[in-house]
Amino acid sequence: MNLSQISPKQKKILIITSIIMLILAGGIFAYAMLNKPAPVKQVKKAPLTPTPTPEPPKPVILESTLDGTMVAPELASRHPLAIMVENHPQARPQSGLTDASIVYETLAEGGITRFMAIYGPKIPAQIGPVRSARTYYVDWAEEYDAFYTHFGGSADALNKIVADGVKDLNGMTNSGGAFWRKYYPGVSGSEHTSFTDPNKLYALATSRGWAQTASPAVYKFKDDPAIGARPKGGTAFINYSGNATYAVKFTYDPTTNTWPRTMAGLPHKDRITDIQIAPKNIIVQ
Repeated sequence: MNLSQISPKQKKILIITSIIMLILAGGIFAYAMLNKPAPVKQVKKAPLTPTPTPEPPKPVILESTLDGTMVAPELASRHPLAIMVENHPQARPQSGLTDASIVYETLAEGGITRFMAIYGPKIPAQIGPVRSARTYYVDWAEEYDAFYTHFGGSADALNKIVADGVKDLNGMTNSGGAFWRKYYPGVSGSEHTSFTDPNKLYALATSRGWAQTASPAVYKFKDDPAIGARPKGGTAFINYSGNATYAVKFTYDPTTNTWPRTMAGLPHKDRITDIQIAPKNIIVQ
C-alpha cells in the first residue's frame, strides 16, 4: 500500500500500532534478559585422592619361656605340662611327641626307654600311650614346676610325688575324665593303651586351683643362623641299651636346621600327623 494513499486517520492508527508493537517487543526482550539463567561458574575440581586402606594390626607375639618360639602372649607363659610317654614297640608310633617343647628320654626298665614330654605353647589333641612315673623323671618335672602327668608309677616315685608336693595328674586316681583306653592294631597289653587330652589336663589343673601361667626360663635361645653359616651335616647316635630296637640316630638337615630322628632304623614319626620327629637341639648327658 502506498503511504500517500492512506488517510491521516489511518496513518495515526498505523503509527500507534507500531509503537505498541515496539513496546511489546521490548518488554518480551527485557523479560527474557531478566530471566536468563546465570552462567554456571566452572569450579576446578581437585584430583581425587584414594582413601588409603588401613593395614590390619600386626599380631602381638612373645617368646615362649619354655622353648623360645614366638607365640601369642597367652601361650608364651603357659604352665608346663610334663607327660610320661611309653616307648615299647607296641606303643609305637606315639601320639603327640612332635608338639612337645622338650623331650627327655632314658632307660626305664628292662633296657626299654621312656619319654617325658614337656608341653607349653603347643599342644596336640591326643598324647600317649601314657605310662608310669619314675623318681628321676619326677626330679626333672620339678625343675619346671610342671603339672606331672603319668599313669601310676613305682612306689618310690609315688611317695616322692607326695613328699615333694608335685602338682600331680595321675591317670589312675582322680583323672577327671582326661584319660581313656584305645587299642591299636598289634597292641595286646592294656599298659600300652592309655591316652590323654592335654586340654582336659589343663582344665583339671584349673579345677585344683593351680596357676595356668609360669615362667620356667630354663634355657636361652638364639635365632637360626643363615643357611650358609650352618654345618653341612652331622649325625648323633645313641644306643641306650645295646638293643637295636631302642637305638636312636639323629641326622642334621641344614635346610631346616633340625635333626630328624630315626629309631630302630626307621624314621620316628607321630601316629596322628605322620610327621617325623626333628628337634633343633639335642643334649646328651
